[in-house]
Amino acid sequence: MKPAVFDASVAVRAFIRGPGYRQAEAAIDRYAMVAPALIVTEVANAIWKYHRRGDLDRATSLDVIRRFAVYPELRPDLTLQPEALQIACEQDHPVYDCLYIALARREGLPLISADKRLLTLARDRLGLQTISLDDINPS
Repeated sequence: MKPAVFDASVAVRAFIRGPGYRQAEAAIDRYAMVAPALIVTEVANAIWKYHRRGDLDRATSLDVIRRFAVYPELRPDLTLQPEALQIACEQDHPVYDCLYIALARREGLPLISADKRLLTLARDRLGLQTISLDDINPS
C-alpha cells in the first residue's frame, strides 16, 4: 500500500459516518496513513465535538478513537515544527495545518485532505502532490 500524509479532516470522516465517509474510508483502504502526532489530538477533539453536540455517546466516542489509533504511522511534531512554522510565516497559514505540509514535503508523499484551502496552498503555492477527498472514488 502506498503511503500518503492524511490530515485530520480525512481521518475524522473515515471513522464517523457523515459527508465524505465513504471517500475517507476508501482512502484508508488505498493508502497507508502517515501523519504528524498532532493528528491524534485533532481527531480526539473532533470526536469530542460530536459528543458535545449529542451525535456520539461517550462509549462510541471512545470506540472511535481506539479504532482510529491503529491506523496512522505517526511522526514526531517536534522535528516538524521549525519547517511548519517557516511555512506558516511565509504563507500566512496556521501552523497546525503546516505540520501536514512539512511532513508531506519532507517525506515526498502526497497530502490527502478535505480542506480545499490547505490543498490549494500545498499544490499551487508549494508544488506538492495532493489528493482531494472529493476525488477519491469509494467503489
